[in-house]
Amino acid sequence: LSADLLLGHAGLFSLCHAAFFSVAAYTTAILQVRYQVPTALAAPVGILMGTSLGLLFGLSVRTRGVYFILVTLAMGYVIWGIGYRWASFTGGDSGVTNVPVPSIGGFTLSTMLEYYYFVLAVLLLVMFVYHRLIRSPFGLALRGIKSGEARMRSLGFSPPRHLYTAFIVSS
Repeated sequence: LSADLLLGHAGLFSLCHAAFFSVAAYTTAILQVRYQVPTALAAPVGILMGTSLGLLFGLSVRTRGVYFILVTLAMGYVIWGIGYRWASFTGGDSGVTNVPVPSIGGFTLSTMLEYYYFVLAVLLLVMFVYHRLIRSPFGLALRGIKSGEARMRSLGFSPPRHLYTAFIVSS
């Protein structure tokens, strides 16, 4: 959905989105394994870290076309390099091991079926929010920017601000 927001609605082809997911996942796993932080606290911190990286990487929306693609590709490789080479912190190719079973509010997702239904519920919630977002004035403005940036600028919209916001939301 995040790639659809950027490419399908804003017209930006980003190649660094795996970096946001990996930073969020590593943050969550490291907090749980090394510091025994519960899932209910570690997961939001992980999401915050991934979004913070999006705030930094979102500055790349100043470029367009192939330059945007190359800049996002390079930023994704920087995060991959950090994760792969900083093995003492991230575990290198093995990753973080012994991540505990998620438990939220005293409810432990111990079986795969419970985990499946939890992920399904979260997915449905995210899809509902995404559906509302792309039908909002912000989503319509993104589609307008994709089809004619100069036209949207002449109508009083700020394409760089909208694209930056879309990048952050998608991260």
